[in-house]
Amino acid sequence: MSDEPVEEQQQDTATEQVEPETAAPEQANKNSAEPVVAKLMKQVEDLRHESAQYRTERNTAREQLTAARRQLLTGNERVRHLLDPSAIGDVLDGVDVDAMFSEDGNLDERALEQALKDAVKARPYYANKSLSDGSRAMKSALANQAPHVRAPKPDPLAEALLRR
Repeated sequence: MSDEPVEEQQQDTATEQVEPETAAPEQANKNSAEPVVAKLMKQVEDLRHESAQYRTERNTAREQLTAARRQLLTGNERVRHLLDPSAIGDVLDGVDVDAMFSEDGNLDERALEQALKDAVKARPYYANKSLSDGSRAMKSALANQAPHVRAPKPDPLAEALLRR
């Protein structure tokens, strides 16, 4: 029995000796890793900052593109034909302007036509008044075809009866 405790003591001292040797390289690795980790963290922070700048620039460019597209739609002949000029801005505020254009930047006439018809259907007062007022269109057509024809003068007897 006396042999066993001595062997255990020798093993304990052997493990104690091994532990400081393995601990020193780990500390050396930790010390050498700290500057690398700090450098990587700095790079990550720089990349985050750069990414935020790019997102801001992208959003600004999108807003400018949408504003330019709104201007194109405001001057579009079809838009001016279907909508009251005072309502064009309101309609374009309620419509996804970017959806009116294809990926290559061309105006999608079908999407535009459908969006305008939907807006007029939802709010009839957005419609161009000159289209709904047929009498004005008829008068201008008659005036262009037969300028010598004038509107008849009212009957004096009918006017007298109306006054009473």
